[in-house]
Amino acid sequence: MNRLYPTRRAVIATGAAATALAGCEQALARKTSEYGFRLQVALIVAGRQINVESVRKVVSWEHYGWVPTSNQSYSNCFGDAAPVDIGQRTLFVTRAGYRQFGEGPREPTDLWTPQSVYRLRGNGAPPRWTEPQRGLTLNLAPEELPVMVTFADLDDPQSIRIVRPDELSDFFPGVRLGRCKVEWTRDRPTRTDVRQRLPWAYDDRRKPEIYPYVYADKHLFGI
Repeated sequence: MNRLYPTRRAVIATGAAATALAGCEQALARKTSEYGFRLQVALIVAGRQINVESVRKVVSWEHYGWVPTSNQSYSNCFGDAAPVDIGQRTLFVTRAGYRQFGEGPREPTDLWTPQSVYRLRGNGAPPRWTEPQRGLTLNLAPEELPVMVTFADLDDPQSIRIVRPDELSDFFPGVRLGRCKVEWTRDRPTRTDVRQRLPWAYDDRRKPEIYPYVYADKHLFGI
């Protein structure tokens, strides 16, 4: 197995660290901010537009006290991946995002939030989504969308494939992207049937890698 990317896996694994301490957050961490967003991905299927939506909430806190991660900040994202059935396949708009490392390719090693889009754009002073921002909307280019995946067989974890926007029609003939955006919201995070569709993603013995140190598990589909 390739071992060149431990710090890159850590990017998406910060959610796991936060989850592990969730039950002790009163004693070990203080919440510093939170905000919600609605992701909308439009697909044009046989001339008809299908809107795929998912509401997610980002909660940030700072660890303190005697823990090794004292005075470090972490964020977690609540809300499930959005599945859409197209023909014989299902497309999942996951919770992961792409990250740029130097001059290399964009890699699926980030947690997707509006802030990850600003990072890809090199925007060092983005709007504060943690404050009430009704009407705050960000239009998304195809390359700024979350990581999307599909399967030849939902019961076979090893059949997972990443679907990059320019490859969408390769997996779903005739399907193309429409307008995509993300907007601020106070709505509750979306819960879907992803746990019933992909039970193996919640079994540490069966989850496959989609990239070095990036697994198709609950952090990809829904905590």
